[in-house]
Amino acid sequence: MTESQKHGNQQCFVGNTGGNDSILPERQKDPFWQVVRGVCIIAVIWIHSASVVGYDNVDPHWYANYVVIVRQVINFPVAAFLFLSGYFVDTVRVASHPYGWVKTRFVRLVIPYIVWSLVYSGINITQNPSVPIWHRVLSLFIGSAAAQLYFIVVLVQLTILTPILTKLVLGRWRFIGLLVSPTYVIVYIYVYVILFHRGLPPLYGTLCCAWFIFYYLGIWTRVRKQQKPISTKKVLCIMLFALVVAMVEAYAWIFCGAPFSLAISQVKITSLFYSLSVILFFFTWHRYPLHKNRLLSLLERIGDLSYGIYYVHMVWLVALQTLVVMNSRVSEIINGIPLPLIQIAQILCSLILSIITIMIARKIFGRKLATRVFGF
Repeated sequence: MTESQKHGNQQCFVGNTGGNDSILPERQKDPFWQVVRGVCIIAVIWIHSASVVGYDNVDPHWYANYVVIVRQVINFPVAAFLFLSGYFVDTVRVASHPYGWVKTRFVRLVIPYIVWSLVYSGINITQNPSVPIWHRVLSLFIGSAAAQLYFIVVLVQLTILTPILTKLVLGRWRFIGLLVSPTYVIVYIYVYVILFHRGLPPLYGTLCCAWFIFYYLGIWTRVRKQQKPISTKKVLCIMLFALVVAMVEAYAWIFCGAPFSLAISQVKITSLFYSLSVILFFFTWHRYPLHKNRLLSLLERIGDLSYGIYYVHMVWLVALQTLVVMNSRVSEIINGIPLPLIQIAQILCSLILSIITIMIARKIFGRKLATRVFGF
């Protein structure tokens, strides 16, 4: 969702920016980061896949534990996408033409966002026509028309702030930026949950403060170029420790009677720490040559298409879920299948159908128009 003409890097976010792909030739894209994007978009689909399935013969406690543990492991993709968005910001252009940079990127973000918000609003109306019209209109502004669209609203906020952030990271008060997300999580999310005992606070993940640290550190890393090598062994130990403490926090919230949604959330304090450790691992991995094989080539291709996949994958997840609900025989079969297998099937089907959708749209509308309008 941003351009990255400097340093020969690819456009940031998930595969392209929702703008014109010709901004950066395909040959200049770093295959490594495309592989990372491929991994991240698969994790996004996994997060959005089934997490509530009726079981007749399975211990629900095992199922709940599975969901809690897996979510701690895969809670990194949005953070990674935002970090890369900041990391690949063209800071020279931002400094020289801040208004023009913000305007260009804003348009590229907003057009596909509006289109897909309308698409998902239409789907929602068919599923639940009783929802008031004002609620539908509000969803266009807060990214609630579909589970994944909040991210675009977050990135729009961060885009507007980018000219300020590129200056802040070079100033004496730069460390203040590192405190925004932890402070927000503690003061807004945790205090709200403790005081009101009624779920997570409104717009907790839609306000950019929740994700600020990742985008800010992306810009910081690019501008200050402070990338001291850390051994892979140390990074893996940090990741493992961060994952363990994230699981401990998740079960601590459950034990205290907090909402299950907080236990599996991506914006817990320990989840922020874990996501940063995963990003650190990616940079450590980047030091080594990428010896391509079929799997990495496939992930790279998925990474190339991941921005479009991000938008469209929920259409197919909803369609698959609707198919199950409408067919009692299929529902009976599904209910007898372990959740991990159901999720794998959902990921594969949604991924394949999303890629096919992107290819068809590009064939019909042309790649340039499909990219500008649909993010394909």
